[in-house]
Amino acid sequence: MGGYLNQQQQASQEQFAVQQQANLERQGQALVAAVPEWGKDVEVGRKAISNIKQGGVEHYGFTAPELETLTDARALLVLRDALAYRKLQASNPTVTKKLKLVPKAPLRAKATRHPDEERADDVSAARSKFRKNPNDDDAGAEVLRQMGL
Repeated sequence: MGGYLNQQQQASQEQFAVQQQANLERQGQALVAAVPEWGKDVEVGRKAISNIKQGGVEHYGFTAPELETLTDARALLVLRDALAYRKLQASNPTVTKKLKLVPKAPLRAKATRHPDEERADDVSAARSKFRKNPNDDDAGAEVLRQMGL
Protein backbone atom coordinates (compact mmCIF):
# COMPACT_ATOMS: atom_id res chain seq x y z
CA MET A 1 0.00 0.00 0.00
CA GLY A 2 2.83 2.40 0.88
CA GLY A 3 4.49 1.73 -2.49
CA TYR A 4 1.28 2.65 -4.30
CA LEU A 5 1.03 5.97 -2.44
CA ASN A 6 4.65 6.77 -3.21
CA GLN A 7 4.01 6.07 -6.90
CA GLN A 8 0.95 8.35 -6.89
CA GLN A 9 2.89 11.09 -5.14
CA GLN A 10 5.79 10.77 -7.56
CA ALA A 11 3.43 10.87 -10.56
CA SER A 12 1.74 13.95 -9.14
CA GLN A 13 5.10 15.68 -8.63
CA GLU A 14 6.17 14.84 -12.17
CA GLN A 15 2.92 16.20 -13.57
CA PHE A 16 3.35 19.40 -11.55
CA ALA A 17 6.91 19.80 -12.84
CA VAL A 18 5.73 19.40 -16.45
CA GLN A 19 2.98 21.98 -15.92
CA GLN A 20 5.41 24.38 -14.28
CA GLN A 21 7.87 24.02 -17.16
CA ALA A 22 5.10 24.67 -19.70
CA ASN A 23 4.05 27.76 -17.75
CA LEU A 24 7.63 29.06 -17.70
CA GLU A 25 7.87 28.59 -21.46
CA ARG A 26 4.59 30.49 -21.99
CA GLN A 27 5.76 33.31 -19.74
CA GLY A 28 9.09 33.47 -21.59
CA GLN A 29 7.20 33.77 -24.88
CA ALA A 30 5.05 36.52 -23.37
CA LEU A 31 8.19 38.44 -22.35
CA VAL A 32 9.65 38.13 -25.83
CA ALA A 33 6.33 39.26 -27.34
CA ALA A 34 6.26 42.29 -25.02
CA VAL A 35 9.96 43.16 -25.45
CA PRO A 36 11.09 41.77 -28.83
CA GLU A 37 14.74 42.81 -28.40
CA TRP A 38 15.00 40.33 -25.53
CA GLY A 39 14.18 37.53 -27.96
CA LYS A 40 16.64 38.71 -30.60
CA ASP A 41 19.60 38.72 -28.25
CA VAL A 42 19.28 36.36 -25.28
CA GLU A 43 22.21 37.96 -23.47
CA VAL A 44 20.53 41.40 -23.65
CA GLY A 45 17.35 39.89 -22.22
CA ARG A 46 19.17 38.15 -19.38
CA LYS A 47 21.07 41.30 -18.49
CA ALA A 48 17.86 43.39 -18.53
CA ILE A 49 16.04 40.88 -16.32
CA SER A 50 19.00 40.81 -13.95
CA ASN A 51 18.93 44.62 -13.73
CA ILE A 52 15.18 44.56 -13.12
CA LYS A 53 15.55 42.06 -10.31
CA GLN A 54 18.38 44.10 -8.79
CA GLY A 55 16.20 47.23 -8.95
CA GLY A 56 13.35 45.35 -7.30
CA VAL A 57 15.63 44.48 -4.41
CA GLU A 58 17.16 47.97 -4.11
CA HIS A 59 14.07 50.11 -4.53
CA TYR A 60 11.01 48.04 -3.71
CA GLY A 61 12.05 45.77 -0.84
CA PHE A 62 11.88 42.43 -2.64
CA THR A 63 14.30 39.75 -1.62
CA ALA A 64 16.44 38.02 -4.22
CA PRO A 65 14.75 34.62 -3.59
CA GLU A 66 11.31 36.22 -4.06
CA LEU A 67 12.33 37.56 -7.44
CA GLU A 68 13.97 34.28 -8.42
CA THR A 69 10.65 32.50 -7.94
CA LEU A 70 8.79 35.08 -10.03
CA THR A 71 7.00 33.20 -12.83
CA ASP A 72 4.57 35.82 -14.15
CA ALA A 73 5.81 37.89 -17.08
CA ARG A 74 3.32 40.64 -16.30
CA ALA A 75 4.84 41.24 -12.86
CA LEU A 76 8.30 41.51 -14.37
CA LEU A 77 7.03 44.00 -16.96
CA VAL A 78 5.35 46.10 -14.26
CA LEU A 79 8.57 46.18 -12.27
CA ARG A 80 10.47 47.15 -15.44
CA ASP A 81 8.07 50.04 -16.07
CA ALA A 82 8.29 51.20 -12.45
CA LEU A 83 12.08 51.26 -12.60
CA ALA A 84 12.02 53.10 -15.95
CA TYR A 85 9.71 55.73 -14.44
CA ARG A 86 11.97 56.07 -11.41
CA LYS A 87 14.98 56.52 -13.71
CA LEU A 88 13.12 59.13 -15.78
CA GLN A 89 12.19 61.11 -12.69
CA ALA A 90 15.73 61.00 -11.37
CA SER A 91 17.23 62.13 -14.66
CA ASN A 92 15.12 65.24 -14.97
CA PRO A 93 14.80 66.96 -11.58
CA THR A 94 14.79 70.48 -13.07
CA VAL A 95 11.46 69.94 -14.81
CA THR A 96 9.97 68.55 -11.61
CA LYS A 97 11.33 71.52 -9.68
CA LYS A 98 9.88 73.99 -12.20
CA LEU A 99 6.51 72.29 -12.05
CA LYS A 100 6.48 72.58 -8.28
CA LEU A 101 7.27 76.31 -8.47
CA VAL A 102 4.40 77.19 -10.80
CA PRO A 103 1.49 78.43 -8.70
CA LYS A 104 -1.78 76.74 -9.28
CA ALA A 105 -4.65 78.97 -10.31
CA PRO A 106 -7.66 78.48 -8.08
CA LEU A 107 -10.48 76.71 -9.80
CA ARG A 108 -13.80 78.45 -9.81
CA ALA A 109 -16.92 76.48 -9.75
CA LYS A 110 -19.28 77.39 -12.52
CA ALA A 111 -22.48 78.76 -11.09
CA THR A 112 -25.26 76.33 -11.76
CA ARG A 113 -28.81 77.41 -11.77
CA HIS A 114 -31.92 75.45 -11.20
CA PRO A 115 -33.99 74.95 -14.38
CA ASP A 116 -36.96 76.70 -12.74
CA GLU A 117 -34.81 79.84 -12.22
CA GLU A 118 -33.79 79.82 -15.88
CA ARG A 119 -37.41 79.40 -16.94
CA ALA A 120 -38.46 82.30 -14.69
CA ASP A 121 -35.81 84.52 -16.32
CA ASP A 122 -37.07 83.54 -19.78
CA VAL A 123 -40.66 84.37 -18.81
CA SER A 124 -39.53 87.67 -17.31
CA ALA A 125 -37.61 88.57 -20.48
CA ALA A 126 -40.60 87.70 -22.67
CA ARG A 127 -42.93 89.84 -20.52
CA SER A 128 -40.49 92.75 -20.64
CA LYS A 129 -40.36 92.51 -24.44
CA PHE A 130 -44.18 92.42 -24.57
CA ARG A 131 -44.48 95.48 -22.28
CA LYS A 132 -42.21 97.47 -24.59
CA ASN A 133 -44.39 96.68 -27.58
CA PRO A 134 -47.81 95.22 -26.71
CA ASN A 135 -48.71 95.16 -30.42
CA ASP A 136 -45.91 92.67 -31.19
CA ASP A 137 -47.71 89.36 -31.71
CA ASP A 138 -44.46 87.42 -31.50
CA ALA A 139 -43.73 88.86 -28.05
CA GLY A 140 -47.22 87.94 -26.83
CA ALA A 141 -46.89 84.44 -28.24
CA GLU A 142 -43.52 84.06 -26.54
CA VAL A 143 -45.00 85.07 -23.16
CA LEU A 144 -47.71 82.43 -23.53
CA ARG A 145 -45.21 79.80 -24.69
CA GLN A 146 -42.86 80.51 -21.80
CA MET A 147 -45.73 80.25 -19.31
CA GLY A 148 -46.67 76.88 -20.76
CA LEU A 149 -50.03 78.01 -22.10
